[in-house]
Amino acid sequence: MRHIALTLVLLLGLVGCRMPGTMPPITQTTKEAVPAAESKVLEGRVEFPSERKAQATMTDVAVAATVSLINTGTNQTVASTVTDTAGAFRLSFPNGFKPDPTVLYYLEAFKGLSSNMPGHNAARVRTIAKFNGGWTTLTNALPNVGIVVNPMTTGVSIGAALKNGNPTPFDFNSLIGSVTGATPSVYIPVTGLTQPDATALLDLVNQALANDRDPVAEVGFDGTNWIPVSPSAGLSVTSLNPTSGAVGSTVTVTGMGFSTTPGNNIVRFNGVPATATAATGTHLTVTVPSGATSGQTTVQVGNTVYLGPSFTVSVALTSFSPASGSAGTS
Repeated sequence: MRHIALTLVLLLGLVGCRMPGTMPPITQTTKEAVPAAESKVLEGRVEFPSERKAQATMTDVAVAATVSLINTGTNQTVASTVTDTAGAFRLSFPNGFKPDPTVLYYLEAFKGLSSNMPGHNAARVRTIAKFNGGWTTLTNALPNVGIVVNPMTTGVSIGAALKNGNPTPFDFNSLIGSVTGATPSVYIPVTGLTQPDATALLDLVNQALANDRDPVAEVGFDGTNWIPVSPSAGLSVTSLNPTSGAVGSTVTVTGMGFSTTPGNNIVRFNGVPATATAATGTHLTVTVPSGATSGQTTVQVGNTVYLGPSFTVSVALTSFSPASGSAGTS
């Protein structure tokens, strides 16, 4: 009897399991919207055009990649999972998690190349995500339908971050649904990022991947053109210390290729600029400017802008008015 019971348990377990690689592709035409009760589940696929000839192939980058949802306001990873053999993923969130519709999220896939062998780089591809009754991204304005992470979404995400505050704030909300999920993806231009911009960015992302490099770390902007920036050439931003602080606090930026003239270095906190007060070739000192908000930083040296880490601007209370009052007082 014990053997029979054990056999039944194993059979029931197998019936309830989905075999790896059986998740169908998710497209806007084949998948219905997820009911409201399931809207906290985020699923999609990491996709690369099969015809792209590069060292970093679909197998290298999209399969068994770690996919994370990152809150750019807190610089925290909300949840993570691993893609299956078809590049598909499904993120489930911990109990108590409440998506914030006012926050910008990065949905990012990260994979060590060449089977994570020593001496090889890791590559990141990403898209921008917002919660609006369900998850929307660059490839889907309809919640939970057709979420794709690919080179085009990566290029557009990078381009928007680099253009934010250069010279004006970028409306990231306008990007939702601006990229088709089909292969090849097509970018539908929004204000601040043109079709030629997207084409140039896509070329740089594919070039980085072809060289087994991380495109998020190797795309820059010189005010006119999108350019490759390589740590091996002495250009990079590696860390912020601290990674959070109130307006007026001091931050040290570490990297390479900075100008030793402080005024030639501009650090933008989610698009709001601050000029370095002290500088060496590897360190900048900067004060968090008034109006800064949490999100992606960028560093501009001369005319060249490249991405930095995210920074969280904490709330600082300076006064109450009035200082006292009865219940119900504003």
